[in-house]
Amino acid sequence: MKLALACIFCFLTYGCGMQELAVDNADRLLSYQITRRLPLTSKQTDLLKKDIKRFLIQEKSVAQELLPVIDQIDLTGPDKLAASYQKLQEFYARIASDFSELIATHMAPLDRKQREEMFETLEDENRKLLKKGKEERLEDIEESFIRLLGPLSGPQKKIVRSYEDYYHARAQQRVERRAKLQQEIKEIFKVDRSDKRKTQLSQAFGSFQKVALEGNKTLEIIQKIAPTLSKKQREHFRTQVSTVKEILKYYLTVDY
Repeated sequence: MKLALACIFCFLTYGCGMQELAVDNADRLLSYQITRRLPLTSKQTDLLKKDIKRFLIQEKSVAQELLPVIDQIDLTGPDKLAASYQKLQEFYARIASDFSELIATHMAPLDRKQREEMFETLEDENRKLLKKGKEERLEDIEESFIRLLGPLSGPQKKIVRSYEDYYHARAQQRVERRAKLQQEIKEIFKVDRSDKRKTQLSQAFGSFQKVALEGNKTLEIIQKIAPTLSKKQREHFRTQVSTVKEILKYYLTVDY
């Protein structure tokens, strides 16, 4: 459910004005991304839009709690870094759980034709994910570190690239998890118990998210890179953290 996080925390690659514009339009961005996957009727879309607004208002309390946690992010020691990472992961889990409830609510009433179209879209996404080569995936990972830390040194790139097999395996596992989730959703819809579908779908999403976090080596990679950071990279990181804080603060002021 990274979609929800992307809209709440916005896009660090944008300029300040564009970041604020994205936050202003977070409800529209979420609606667009969801309806790309869920082929809703106009009436269902109207209901979704209302629920998205409620979701964005509800998550403001989470964003408020997140602000001091962001302030505490410390790259100077592995234990401090691990503590901050754990807290951020817990916030991610909370937002993902809330977002799963939103998705389950609007997926449950889909009729047969809508479900067939939804599964076709999801399977097409799986095929596109599998097409991405190892080098392209490595370049994407490097770019994410560059956005966070600034240009990487040779040794830092070596650390990132030493996890090439891990990145490839995770990508494969992601598609496998998605396919398994889609099959679980199909099984849920096979049983004529519409009153249970929302709960069953939410549980399926929850299991999917829990498994997705298992075996994640992101913290391990960051802990290896952190001691090698230059003063300029640390300053770049702090600037990025400050930017996230400003985006969150602005989000708290927006009236959806």
